[in-house]
Amino acid sequence: MADKEALLRTNDQEIPRSFSPTWELLLRVLVNASILTICIIVWWRAKDSGLPDLFLIHVIGMLLFILFSANAVFALQHGHPALRNGAPKILHILLNSMSVLALIVGFTAIVLNKNKMHKPHFTSNHAKVGLTTIILTFLAALGAYFFKYALGPPKGPWLFPIHVVLGYIITILWHITVALGVTYPLPKTFTGEYEWTIKLIAVCLGISAFIFTARIEWSRIAGRIHAMIFPHAKEELQSLGQCCIFVSGTLLFHMPSKTPVTEFVRPSEDGLRNVNPFVNGTTEASGYEIFKMVIGIFILLPLRALLLIPLILLMVMFAKMSILGFPLDANQPMTGFRKKLQLPCRIICRMILFVCGFYWISTSGRLARRTAAPILVCNHRSFIEMIYLTYAAGPIFVAKEETKNVFLLGSLSIAFQCIFVQRSENASKAQVQEAIKRRSEYANWPQVLVFPESTITNGKALITFKKGAFTPGCAVQPIVVDFPYKHFDISWVPSAPSTRMLMFRLMCQFVNHMKVQYLPVQRPNDEESADPSLWAENVRNLCARTLDIPTTDHTFEDMVLITQAIKRQMPNDSVNVFFNTLRTAHKLELKSVQHMMDEFARMDKDHNGTIDREEFKDFLAIPSNTLSDELFNTFDIDGNGTIDFREFVLGLCLMSNNIPTKEKLETVFDLFSDPKHPKCISEDSFGKAMRQLLLLTFRESKNIHIQQTFIAIDKNQDGFISFEEFIDYVTTNPAFCYYLINLDVDIGVGLRVSTHF
Repeated sequence: MADKEALLRTNDQEIPRSFSPTWELLLRVLVNASILTICIIVWWRAKDSGLPDLFLIHVIGMLLFILFSANAVFALQHGHPALRNGAPKILHILLNSMSVLALIVGFTAIVLNKNKMHKPHFTSNHAKVGLTTIILTFLAALGAYFFKYALGPPKGPWLFPIHVVLGYIITILWHITVALGVTYPLPKTFTGEYEWTIKLIAVCLGISAFIFTARIEWSRIAGRIHAMIFPHAKEELQSLGQCCIFVSGTLLFHMPSKTPVTEFVRPSEDGLRNVNPFVNGTTEASGYEIFKMVIGIFILLPLRALLLIPLILLMVMFAKMSILGFPLDANQPMTGFRKKLQLPCRIICRMILFVCGFYWISTSGRLARRTAAPILVCNHRSFIEMIYLTYAAGPIFVAKEETKNVFLLGSLSIAFQCIFVQRSENASKAQVQEAIKRRSEYANWPQVLVFPESTITNGKALITFKKGAFTPGCAVQPIVVDFPYKHFDISWVPSAPSTRMLMFRLMCQFVNHMKVQYLPVQRPNDEESADPSLWAENVRNLCARTLDIPTTDHTFEDMVLITQAIKRQMPNDSVNVFFNTLRTAHKLELKSVQHMMDEFARMDKDHNGTIDREEFKDFLAIPSNTLSDELFNTFDIDGNGTIDFREFVLGLCLMSNNIPTKEKLETVFDLFSDPKHPKCISEDSFGKAMRQLLLLTFRESKNIHIQQTFIAIDKNQDGFISFEEFIDYVTTNPAFCYYLINLDVDIGVGLRVSTHF
């Protein structure tokens, strides 16, 4: 009992006023008058503004919330004689209760208004900070309730300081939320008085926020800092100095955002070449993003980590239990208790998404039953849709072999009997197609979910669909997902930040958005059943129309090339070659293009993604300026004075079409060969033949790096060039290929230069 009385005396201890009663009374009047003025102006001009009634209710409700909350703070007059009889505390609780009711009304009104107008929720800074204010308000109210009634001061003394600190943060967030509201494009009838009153109330709320700050015992640290800056100022002037600094920061929030919400506009056919679906769209960290990361480090990240760790451990436990003693390569679906253990895993998946900020996931359409659509296909943006679709459908995934080793996803994929594919092996792909067909035919298996793009993209376009999901010829249900964003792109593409940074930014977002659309079940006609590629293309076009984005000829191999380009320090946009088109038109293999990229990276000394004339000439070391310019112009297809990687590949393809026949190359190889070592070219014989060739072609042989060329051709570094090494170098080296294109070889006679040189 004595401890309880001592604690109550501690809570009622007097804290010196930061303002005199006269000053405080004026500020009270200013705050209340500002809020009431804006309420009157909004209501009075509402009939001429064209604003929805629900929006007006939202504005009035939130302003009343601020009004009641501010007066609840003013009610606690520390040092007031009536404090000990409990009257100010009762008034504080009553006003806060009224503010919570006004908050609920205002919040419900804006949610209903958004739903009525079919607009996404919480996409603006104003809405995100406002949502944070609402969440913290309810936490503060719960803390006060548990401190006062549920636990009582002896059992929950730690709740009181949390309640006070949350009240301070909420008061600051009032100011920011209202200030951010100015950035909205409102009707012209509100551009005058409305903007003026918003700014006035922002200043008044800043003042009230620091009045409250001065009442908190922990804020004396800030007071000491200001006392160091203004050592001879009175307490009133020091507090006003805090207010001025805070209000000046308000002007930053009045600046409209220069980064619009990302909207994907369907480009023209000519613009498709510039669409790169493997580039992350995250913008540079703005002031608001830095603010979110600061809040995230101290509040969101620790809180979410504390919630995620037990959820993940619990899910892994259920997943491990379901596969305990079960063969991983089993050809039968799980049944009995193993199947039932998948249900808590699915529920935990949704809880994990909620903790990560996906509070509301917008969905349209309905998931089809397994009997109607045994196969589901979905575009691939990140690991998030995998977690969501595990919750929503509990399907069998088709995933890359490396998924087994991914944290969280590994255990989940094994427990749900995913089909794993090694994308680099054709035999593995054939086995996966057979597994998809077998599991789609038997009704006791769950639905099979396939990401037909076979890789992750940024959502700006749909790349080529692989035909594995469409080979069985059965009905499929397309699912499309989207992650609307303004600053942070969640796409897990090669150019995205590191996995750790991606997760950190994800955890620091106040709200993350996700849209899921279940499209009608698609059944193939006779023509599509006979041609899986046509069936895949038609489904892809349907998904693209739904998302309002284009389709491109990019494939998984393009992603491999971009990953290699990042390792070679090449710009992301410089590697956009549409590998599938090159493979069809020029019979190129991925390894050949990768080798071309290595050569291009060696030539691009400044790593800007293009090769200029000097870089081209220096690398090839061609003694003739005329030949160098002619060869450069052959590669510079668009004539802009530089060669990008696509032009480089096409130029090599053009030359490869003109490469001498195998018979001619064998003759040249024999002429280069060392008489002492048949079917091999030694460094000595190569040097003699190259000097003769250069003298015939350019009438000079100096300044040519014959020895370096020999080393480049001799890949195994055994001192001799084999015919295979010779052929490989000819097909990938533009200068050497150009020499041979313009070289005439008479079998049995020797070599001479073409007459046009």
